[in-house]
Amino acid sequence: MRRVRALAVSLFAIGMLASLAAPAHAAGKVTPKLECIFVTDEGSGAYTAIWGYENTTGAVADVPIGTSNKFDPKPENRGQPTRFEVGRKVNVFTVDSPGSALVWKLPGGSATANKNSKKCDSPPVPQGNDSPQAVVLLAAAAGVVVVGAGASGWMVRRRRRTA
Repeated sequence: MRRVRALAVSLFAIGMLASLAAPAHAAGKVTPKLECIFVTDEGSGAYTAIWGYENTTGAVADVPIGTSNKFDPKPENRGQPTRFEVGRKVNVFTVDSPGSALVWKLPGGSATANKNSKKCDSPPVPQGNDSPQAVVLLAAAAGVVVVGAGASGWMVRRRRRTA
């Protein structure tokens, strides 16, 4: 009887240690996704990268900015989310680049944007009600200048010079 009890305790302890050692995303992954790029300056190769992600863990995942959620090159924090809802989320945020490559790293892998990445058919609008990027992208597509910030900013039509 003592051997059975000792074996049960040992198996329980091994199971507990294994569950503690397993990473939080073991049942699935939180993976970055590059949606597309919107070229803002053909001459320099500057572009805006539009990012999304996929969370297959089955639960909301919190991944703080740092070694598990960062951009290369620095700065590591470029406005990416730290809370990842379950499922595939598209057009979540944008990052501007002067033309150099951007790499977003998450626990489930990495995604790279560069000036040769898939081009957007039209400027996508990042999801979310509080995204000032949405207003700026729409304004850029419409050929207007944004005065102010956020969704409450004023948009003024750009005047064309006449010769």
